[in-house]
Amino acid sequence: MLEKTIQSRKIENPILLARLKQQMLRVDPGFSEKKLGYSSFKSFLLALEGDLVEKIEPDENDLPKVYFTRNHATEFQEHEFAKTFL
Repeated sequence: MLEKTIQSRKIENPILLARLKQQMLRVDPGFSEKKLGYSSFKSFLLALEGDLVEKIEPDENDLPKVYFTRNHATEFQEHEFAKTFL
């Protein structure tokens, strides 16, 4: 589903973590990282670090921003979580 969110619009890179979750909920209102076994949205994204997510770093206001890898769509499809989202 994260891939669908990225492809559904011209997603900013980087994007605020909170904005990304809002976008995911627009694509799938039933999305819940807790249903996937994660305690927070950030921990869900950290599990994708190195594959889909390059890094998560605070911006100038100390708000977390998500940076995607360059080939995020291809890498995501090969990731073990792909079955859950596609």
